[in-house]
Amino acid sequence: RDLQVGIQNDVAKLLAKRHTLVRLQDKQKKLGDELCVIMEDSDTVKRCKRTLEDMQTEATEAAKDLDCAIVD
Repeated sequence: RDLQVGIQNDVAKLLAKRHTLVRLQDKQKKLGDELCVIMEDSDTVKRCKRTLEDMQTEATEAAKDLDCAIVD
């Protein structure tokens, strides 16, 4: 009888650990998905920054050609 109770306790512990593992795996997947979105957003921001820098360079060059004052 004691052996049966011990086995039942062990099974209950394993089921609890399994539940925790499944929950953590789900959380890991969600975090991975969120990281992908963040990385995509970061790439977009970098492209926009480069575009703005290029536009600033072009505007500065155009202002020099027109002998306009340049504000940094």
